[in-house]
Amino acid sequence: MDEWKPNPRAKPFVPRRHRSWFIAWKYRLRGQRSVRRLCQTGALLFLLVTIIVNIKLILGTRRAANEEELEENYDDAMPNMETARRPSHGRKVLDIEVYSSRSKVYVAVDGTTVLEDEVKEQSRGIHVIVLNQASGHVMAKRVFDTYSPHEDEAMILFLNMVSRGRILLFTIKDEGSFHLKDSAKNLLKSLGSQIASSLSWRDMWTFVVKKAGQVYGEKHSKSPALATWGDPVLLKTEVQLTSTEDAECHWADTDANRRRKTFCSKVEGYGSICSCKDPAPIEFNPEPLKDNKVYDVPVAVIAGNRPNYLYR
Repeated sequence: MDEWKPNPRAKPFVPRRHRSWFIAWKYRLRGQRSVRRLCQTGALLFLLVTIIVNIKLILGTRRAANEEELEENYDDAMPNMETARRPSHGRKVLDIEVYSSRSKVYVAVDGTTVLEDEVKEQSRGIHVIVLNQASGHVMAKRVFDTYSPHEDEAMILFLNMVSRGRILLFTIKDEGSFHLKDSAKNLLKSLGSQIASSLSWRDMWTFVVKKAGQVYGEKHSKSPALATWGDPVLLKTEVQLTSTEDAECHWADTDANRRRKTFCSKVEGYGSICSCKDPAPIEFNPEPLKDNKVYDVPVAVIAGNRPNYLYR
């Protein structure tokens, strides 16, 4: 011990202090508070998201309920609709209703439903009905899925083949503007539509017009956002019918033209077949083929539900 010398490089001795239980719990509580605040923040964010989703669901349910209520009102009103009235001058007036919505379209003429489509995810696009301007009878029904490419071209072809003076009814189911190009919009505008040029995504639209004549009514509901549809629209209007003599062409009195007259008074969409000025021939007399071995063989042509496709 007499020879012991302290190490000059050694660090001075400092007695270790023991942390009290109070300080230990204090630091532990601080850590728990951070975790608690993090959990509270996450719960608050989850609550906000839930509220936003619920608000959207409520708005969507309310929109669907309004649409169903309008449809129910239509169903209730149908039995009580008046029959066609005759003004003092004796010409008939048609009561027409045209309805457009996301999931349903219908057209009623004098209380008779001539079009009703409420099948989900089917018959999307622009529905077109052609009425005879003298009798009010349905001459043609078409639906053009103008959400898809080239359907607007088919609609242009069909409308160009409809005779002047016919009553045209238009209504949109679900969506009908995505591939409705300017050429189709311009044609609708030339018919008298004030809305066609501005039709956009998921808009609802109805339109009643006489081709090359009077506009009887038009209604439009714009979609407020990309994820929603325009509100349903119901167009009610009256159409004054013309005399049968004014609605028919005055062709030469032949057997072929009598058959033509009967055909053209009932159906539409065959273009020059029913042209008043220059009708296309309906009788053909081709030169017989030499050594024809199948001349007497019967041939059946079945057109299904699109007989107009045979006439090209």
